[in-house]
Amino acid sequence: LPTGGQGPGDIREYQLASCLLDKVTQQTTIHVWLNRDALSDSVLSSLWERMNREGLKDLVMYDGCDTFVDFVQIALASLLLVCRRGEEILGFIWVTDLIPDVRAEAHFCFFKQAWGTGAPGEAGRLAIDFLTGPEGFGVKVIHGKILDSNMSALEAVLRLGFEVVGHYYDGKNDLALVELSGRRSSKLKAES
Repeated sequence: LPTGGQGPGDIREYQLASCLLDKVTQQTTIHVWLNRDALSDSVLSSLWERMNREGLKDLVMYDGCDTFVDFVQIALASLLLVCRRGEEILGFIWVTDLIPDVRAEAHFCFFKQAWGTGAPGEAGRLAIDFLTGPEGFGVKVIHGKILDSNMSALEAVLRLGFEVVGHYYDGKNDLALVELSGRRSSKLKAES
């Protein structure tokens, strides 16, 4: 996995043939797997190390994912979307609490080199289309939690059409609850 010359891994470690979806757009390619089995431990380790190196782990994994083992357990239980440009991984989205035709909880991490490029928004739109569309899971509601202090992440999901539906304190962090309903995602598709 190329990470600016740092970290192990290689794009060949992907089992692209096992993708549920493989979409190429102007800026990015997004791959979707039902779980992390398509990614080697060295790729997951690189993602974990890069989150730590870029200071993103505490912004993204604020709810008790403190070790690489915790991260692997999350990846094992998730629908995983990896966004890349060429061979460089720009970020990833993982989906938990997935009930087809009903709901999904989405989480994301985009590395600093992707910030300001439009790639995270493009990947977010592809993920929304896949989760809500008939070729994907047809979910009616996508929800998530974002640290109140993470204004750039909050602004990014608001641009995708999510709405803040509440705030709460989880005993450690102040969180914004965000939601995108099927009605709102249909309206966004019609406008674009």
